[in-house]
Amino acid sequence: MPMEQEITLIMPTEAIQPDSVDYDEWEHKIQEYRREFLENGDTINGSRGLHHYEKIAGWLEQIKACEKDNNSYIGVPVTTFLAIRRDSPDDWTIVGNIEIRHHLNPALEELGGHIGYSVRPSQRRKGYAVSMLRQVLCYARTLGLKKVMLDCDKSNTGSLKTIQKCGGIHSRDLLSEYQGRNIVNSQFWISLP
Repeated sequence: MPMEQEITLIMPTEAIQPDSVDYDEWEHKIQEYRREFLENGDTINGSRGLHHYEKIAGWLEQIKACEKDNNSYIGVPVTTFLAIRRDSPDDWTIVGNIEIRHHLNPALEELGGHIGYSVRPSQRRKGYAVSMLRQVLCYARTLGLKKVMLDCDKSNTGSLKTIQKCGGIHSRDLLSEYQGRNIVNSQFWISLP
């Protein structure tokens, strides 16, 4: 299904300032986004743990800390984006989030890869994941990456199709533990010419 409207990726650490006039609007929109996942029983993959934060200040600190190399959270630098759809000149919606880990460590080679993402439950099947991933692949090139690894639960048909539409080549399936359950995790590589 084609995307309803174009989306823009923004870095929350650059766009959201505690003393800005739109801080309360950001707080409201991000919490509304977070709540939809929680009410749907979903995790927000690729968000640096947004589901844990009832206020965005702590989450912004977390993603800012994760931008640094050798951080204590994941060990590699991570850039996090929100995907914004402009609904009108005065209104907008967060439709998804995506993050890129600038390089892999042994844990990420096993589970996680370079990129993680989520699309808001009410906004799925509209092409947003493909658009988000394509934009982050362009960003990955600016980091000097020649190829990136992505993975997903083999039963996640939507994510499998997204990765393949963006050039993902299947490399292997692994039995992995994720959130306390065993899953078959499919790994893919995307070359960045």
